[in-house]
Amino acid sequence: MVLLLSGCLSEPDCVSTKNNSVQLKIRSAETNKYTKFIFSSITVSGTTDTFHTTDSIGTLRLPVDPFTSQTTYNLTYDKIVNSVAQTQNVSIILGYKAQYIIISTDCGPYLFCSDLTVVDSSMESKLLNSQLSTGETVNVEIKL
Repeated sequence: MVLLLSGCLSEPDCVSTKNNSVQLKIRSAETNKYTKFIFSSITVSGTTDTFHTTDSIGTLRLPVDPFTSQTTYNLTYDKIVNSVAQTQNVSIILGYKAQYIIISTDCGPYLFCSDLTVVDSSMESKLLNSQLSTGETVNVEIKL
């Protein structure tokens, strides 16, 4: 039985817990509590996609451009100020190190992004975790 199990363990594990997206959690600038927003537009540098949300969300999982050392995110949303909706535009630039890692010859190369930093931000932001992950790990907290 041990011999059979040891044969199974020699196969490479091509599943990775890392991924090339960043998770942003939103706090209210007024109350400092976690909050949700509806975003009319989210653009990510390096892509032609524009993301929209129809429901209020409090956490954004957005891709990073693995072929550069930083990605710019532009967020557009409406905020109620004195009972009037005002369109707000904010941006954040995140930097990281992108490198190819070979798990095994059977799995091939994997593009791995690490060492996340906040390069610039038009809103208050705080780096919580510099490691990108497929889990529920929040990387950056932003205040809107």
